[in-house]
Amino acid sequence: MTDATGFSPFKNLLSGLLRAPLRFPVTLACAAGWAGITITMIHNFNFLGLSRNDVEQWQVFLIAGLFLSLAATLFAEGRGWDKLRSLGLAAAAMAFAGLVVYLQDSSDPWESPAFYLLAPGAGLLMIVAPFLRRGADDRAAWDFNLASGLSVLFGGIVAVGLGLGVTAVLGGLEELFGLDIDSDFYGDNWIICMSLIWPWQTLAGIPGACDEAAGKAPPRWTEYVVSWMLIPLALIYMLLLYAFAAKSLVTWELPQGTVGWLVGGFAAFGLAVWSAANPFRETGNRLARLYHRFFHYALVVPVILLAVGIGVRVAEYGITEKRYALILLTLWLGGIALYGILARPARLAVAPAAFALMLIAGAAGPWGATSVSIRSQIGQLESMLAGAGILVDGKINPDEGVAGPKEVKRISSIVRYLRRGGRRENLETWLEEAGAKPAGGENSEALLALMGLDYVEEWENGDYFSYSVGEPETVDISGFDIAHNMDFADITASETVSAGDGGSYAVNFDGQNVTVLDTANPERKISFDLTALAESVRGIDLNYNDPESTSAMTLEATENGLRVRLYVEHINGRRTGFGNNDIDYGSGLLLIGRGE
Repeated sequence: MTDATGFSPFKNLLSGLLRAPLRFPVTLACAAGWAGITITMIHNFNFLGLSRNDVEQWQVFLIAGLFLSLAATLFAEGRGWDKLRSLGLAAAAMAFAGLVVYLQDSSDPWESPAFYLLAPGAGLLMIVAPFLRRGADDRAAWDFNLASGLSVLFGGIVAVGLGLGVTAVLGGLEELFGLDIDSDFYGDNWIICMSLIWPWQTLAGIPGACDEAAGKAPPRWTEYVVSWMLIPLALIYMLLLYAFAAKSLVTWELPQGTVGWLVGGFAAFGLAVWSAANPFRETGNRLARLYHRFFHYALVVPVILLAVGIGVRVAEYGITEKRYALILLTLWLGGIALYGILARPARLAVAPAAFALMLIAGAAGPWGATSVSIRSQIGQLESMLAGAGILVDGKINPDEGVAGPKEVKRISSIVRYLRRGGRRENLETWLEEAGAKPAGGENSEALLALMGLDYVEEWENGDYFSYSVGEPETVDISGFDIAHNMDFADITASETVSAGDGGSYAVNFDGQNVTVLDTANPERKISFDLTALAESVRGIDLNYNDPESTSAMTLEATENGLRVRLYVEHINGRRTGFGNNDIDYGSGLLLIGRGE
């Protein structure tokens, strides 16, 4: 069965699956690679000696590469290129993705522009790639994307169905035959289904002849969904945006943060609905015709609202990567509104192609999100230090000038941002030029001290503090007899834990110290001062599942034949002045054994 879109999920299903690796070899290799490297990470098969950050960089690279290589292949098909040229373009796309990913800050790959700009940009480029040529038909583009969307949906159904089936088989083997199947294998099943089977089945259903369905009437159900569901929903969203604009004029509360993204998201959704309504712009019901005709005019107010809001925010706090992305969204919506008003008719491929290229261009380079943000935040730092009288004629004078609490917290925030990953070098270079002479590798507290200021944590509210690093990625238990998870409450906690040799240990927490005592020999005792630990990590940028952060929050001692190691995973409390701290709550992993 084949409908007007050219999508046929059941016809030649097997042949489609067999053709997909030949048609999209690089894209499927990315999917298989992502599944493989994720499974090895779960099972700790670190045969390549990769750190967790290395693995996450590979994951981001493979996601971006999957979309970019698919866009490249579809672009080549749309132009009628032969297989060799298509493979060459896909390989070039992969090389570009690798270059962008590995030029980024590697401390948190999932927060890098390579993930939140390059990958979405590649995804948008993918949906219009076959039609980036002269004479491409809008209706063919609409049919292609409907068929591809249905293929994504069908692929998801197949993947979920297969995943549930295999899960049932594994569960049956455990129940019926008493087998003990590692829970990780259940996870492996879902990783393979969702990251390999789903893309494979989806690629098998992507239409090859892009103009095959052009001129045919679209399926009747699509007109119903667009005219009676999507357009009314988009109009409700648009009314909300106009109501918010009116509220902003009255209260002068401009969109910022999450609100700014909601405004941009609603406007982008309206544009997507406008694209979906394209086949019905002349033959659809009155609502569909009016919506398609006047949407770009209605887009002007949300764009102005966004532009003013982000402009005020940038003027006050400078540009960060997230604000950079919001600026791109605002510029894109504004450009598309102008294009839709002036160009009649507006081509479907222009909006996604323009935004895709903007996102990809913003992922790296001197004009990219990271570089622009670094320059902006260093400019903010210079301005605030100069305003406080600490920076004079480009040089830092820590003994002069006064910064208020609000300014110190803002300066601390900027320094903390600039210290992360690859930005540190830019900050240290600027400090050297300003005469501060950093030794290299200082924490945020030490860098503020070079400016004559006391560091203030991002989350600090008065004298409260909180530090979290999560569970250690790996735990070396050699030489220990007991591994014990423990919570430290603000009231005294006391527990007794038993060793395999029949011995036992008393573990106590008195609000400050964690003490481990051998019940058979009370002289064998070790105490750890958690308040001192809280003070020692002040100013250090701690991250979840980061070996350096875990090491900073780990305490170990050996005395009188007793050996104890404490991995502190979370701790919060209050500073009481003069370097003293009270602990309200904490948790961690305690290892106890015999020592020398």
